[in-house]
Amino acid sequence: MPNGGPCLELLGRGILLSALLSGAAADAVPSWHPIGPPGGPLDAVVVDPVHPATVYAGGELGGVFKSTDGGESWVPSNAGLTDPTVNVLAVDPRAPSTLWAGTSGNFTGRAGIFKSTDGAAHWADSSNGLPADRAVRGIAIDPADSSRILVALARQGVYESTNGGASWVARSVGLTTLFMQAIVIDPHDPSIAFAGSAGHVFKTTDGAASWSPAEAGFPNTSVEQLVIDPGQGGRVWAATGSGVYSTTNGGASWAPAGTGIPPSADIFGIAIAADGRLYATDYDSGVYASADGGAHWTAASTGLTLPSGYWAIAADPVDPARLYVAADANGGGLFRTTDQAAHWSPSGDGIAGQWVNAVVQDPVRGSTLYAGTFGFGVYRTTDGGISWAASNRRDLAVKGLLVGPGDPSLVFAAVQGPAGIFRSTDGGATWEDSSAGAGGYFRLIVAGGSSGTTLYAGGDGGVFVSVDLGAHWSPSSNGIPGGGVIALAVDPTDGSLLYAGANGGLFRSVNAGHSWTPVSGGLPAGVAVTALAFDPTDHLRLYAGLTSGAVFESIDGGTHWTSRSAGLPADGFDVSAIAIDPAVPGRLFISTLGEGVFRSDDGGGHWSPFSAGLTSPEANAIVMDGRRHALYAGVAGGGVEALSLAGPRAVLPAAPSVPVRVHPPR
Repeated sequence: MPNGGPCLELLGRGILLSALLSGAAADAVPSWHPIGPPGGPLDAVVVDPVHPATVYAGGELGGVFKSTDGGESWVPSNAGLTDPTVNVLAVDPRAPSTLWAGTSGNFTGRAGIFKSTDGAAHWADSSNGLPADRAVRGIAIDPADSSRILVALARQGVYESTNGGASWVARSVGLTTLFMQAIVIDPHDPSIAFAGSAGHVFKTTDGAASWSPAEAGFPNTSVEQLVIDPGQGGRVWAATGSGVYSTTNGGASWAPAGTGIPPSADIFGIAIAADGRLYATDYDSGVYASADGGAHWTAASTGLTLPSGYWAIAADPVDPARLYVAADANGGGLFRTTDQAAHWSPSGDGIAGQWVNAVVQDPVRGSTLYAGTFGFGVYRTTDGGISWAASNRRDLAVKGLLVGPGDPSLVFAAVQGPAGIFRSTDGGATWEDSSAGAGGYFRLIVAGGSSGTTLYAGGDGGVFVSVDLGAHWSPSSNGIPGGGVIALAVDPTDGSLLYAGANGGLFRSVNAGHSWTPVSGGLPAGVAVTALAFDPTDHLRLYAGLTSGAVFESIDGGTHWTSRSAGLPADGFDVSAIAIDPAVPGRLFISTLGEGVFRSDDGGGHWSPFSAGLTSPEANAIVMDGRRHALYAGVAGGGVEALSLAGPRAVLPAAPSVPVRVHPPR
């Protein structure tokens, strides 16, 4: 993924932290609200065929977003959508309030097909009858019969429902591969359909009862989308890894579509505008347009500022000048044109679909937050979420963050890929590799010791220590068996006392990490410890979160442990982080992978769900803001989400009336 950052803009209605927190305080039940960073990888965009001001975008990590003003502003629309990894969206042409969303299950393992009958306000899983391995790549709705749907599964062929998704049956007879990537039903004759795979196109003329190859002249490359020309029977367009191909004889033969698109172009999307113009998205360079039926193509990417990542494209069914492009890399986001692709501009106000693994607050400048994203680097806000700045490294898959002890301009990142420890000396604007002596990928980084220069980092290579603020590292895992370190905690009153959570359980060091011994004392054997936190008001009280979904407490500095898990689900989710309210004794919060956020007001004696408004149940991090008495959560596909625990309004300064912008790295 290329380095460097684009300039993305928000128009200022979606992520104003002061409005969000003060509004939340007035609710009967505190509610989470996304505050950014904006954008996020998008893999799908569709336009309502009857009400073209209504547009839907599908996030690779963030679920579904809806706009009712032609892309000016967006809101998450994910109620009931239990998997936020949306690959594809489809609107029923006969009943446009009915939508279908196909998900990949990447990172969640919960792929499937979901249906909404109220314009994405609510979703229901409609995967009954699909195989367990059911990542969805394509959805086709019969234009004459809304109850009939075909889906292309990534590894399981084609399935059909004839009862509106209540059940599904396999329809793969004749397919020579089950690795499907695209599917389309002929609007002129719904008994005809085409399905695409890597190097293959198949055709059915009997309503998907059987399939035959229809690929003469077709390149040996991926098929990302198939589009049937509504004005010309037998004309099919294919977006491929070798440019645009087309057939004019119903698939009997294929040929490259005209000139102007390089044969190496990786085409992911095709759209036909209301005036018949053709548009195609090249993943690496943007958009190509054709005004003569595909005979000649020209670049039409002015204003598309990302270096790559252009995925899906959709045309307004009424206004031929208006189109939308969804991008899935380099921060992602949505772009719009209103002049037939002569110019594009960002159109993502309200889309906050970043996968945030880590959140940290500057302990000196409380309005400064850092968000570590999965594959798009670190974002920074210095005004509590009103605006965000991208860093110079948009390729970092960040797992942990730390603001340097004693120097808020110094920030560290534990990075999964490219694996290492990265350091910023200018408050997160630019980053450099600072992994000398360290090995493997890293999940977290913490400060320790009284010198103010000691750091510990944990990852698949165990624990590493630096005594010079990250300039050099050395292994410090003696006594921790292989399998990696997931959590670290340093005693706030004794920097030589450390705890490490690992796949093999909990380990303790009493000599600043030089050696480690296993800790049992009531903890279940062989269960990974995924989160650790010392009580800031009582250094002998320590909490541990487990991969089994349990929480344990120690009140003697970690020697003995007691389960504190009443009220938590028993389905084996991971506890990803623990936050302790310093102002309210006994109040705890945990973030979890798959079950959202939970709250306890009695020191873990009983837990209750605390996820109202949370975009996704995949909560990777939770941080307590003691100054504003607020919480921040890092959410998969929801970015940073905020919730106020404070009383009435005036939590933060009033929001400015100027547009909100996301600045490029300097």
